Amino acid sequence: EVIVGDTNIQNRSDSIKRFQNSKNSFIFLISTRAGGQGINLQAANKIILFDSDFNPQVDKQAIGRAYRIGQTRPVFVYRFVTKNTVEEKILEISQNKELFHEAFVENERQDTQEAMEYLAEQSKNIDQQSQFQTQID
Repeated sequence: EVIVGDTNIQNRSDSIKRFQNSKNSFIFLISTRAGGQGINLQAANKIILFDSDFNPQVDKQAIGRAYRIGQTRPVFVYRFVTKNTVEEKILEISQNKELFHEAFVENERQDTQEAMEYLAEQSKNIDQQSQFQTQID
């Protein structure tokens, strides 16, 4: 099954139903922007992101399609990023945006110094994760 930006509403709906209800469907290709909102895909338990977005919420929305009421299996998320490319930089920018969101919105930090300390600590965690990912590449 496939959904892209120009997939009409009827074909989109039919593709989702077939994927959700068929035991034979095991892959559903969906562009992040076309399928990131408004659909439920409980039949999916593996999400593979090939095109990270500058906005981390777009990727979260796409991942969230599988995390719905009725999901009975663990969900695994994979992200493919090639080293030393624009996509690696996009992922880094997205992660930094998410850190700012966590520091100022989710954790309601009013004190700028406290927020900056939080950002510095979380940035170290991202660097450590990047080093680990480099080791397994």
